[in-house]
Amino acid sequence: MTQSSRPLIQHLTAVIVVKMVLLTAIWWLFIRDARVDVTVEGAASRILPVSREPETTP
Repeated sequence: MTQSSRPLIQHLTAVIVVKMVLLTAIWWLFIRDARVDVTVEGAASRILPVSREPETTP
């Protein structure tokens, strides 16, 4: 590692740390308390939708 690359590494490290702090703060303020109630029936209806018309075979 050369002496000229050291300020670049310090700058990039500072930017990444600030970004992680901001993302954590946003998550903590807006997303942390969000909850989604999932039932077995609801998940099954999304994965395997029920056809309303009976299938006919030729």
